[in-house]
Amino acid sequence: MPRGRPVAPIVLNEDERVQLLSLANSRALPHGLVRRAQIVLACADGEANSSIARRMKLSNATVGKWRRRYRQLGIEACMRNCGPVDREVLTMSEWRR
Repeated sequence: MPRGRPVAPIVLNEDERVQLLSLANSRALPHGLVRRAQIVLACADGEANSSIARRMKLSNATVGKWRRRYRQLGIEACMRNCGPVDREVLTMSEWRR
């Protein structure tokens, strides 16, 4: 029986999964973007936040934050430039430059 608060599941369609896999396996994209894609994929596979956090050496809050943001904004949540100053949304082609 699961413990703690229930988490909202993430359901990905085939296009989203392919796009996230491409991001998660990239060696050319910023590490933060790759990490976010990996978190979302693990959430979509049904893995618990605490398990993801332990495996990726992150805090539970970080995993929960990206699960919540993805549920609210979709793939655009991962694509946001989350630096302290510039918070514009970048397209896939802009990231790949």
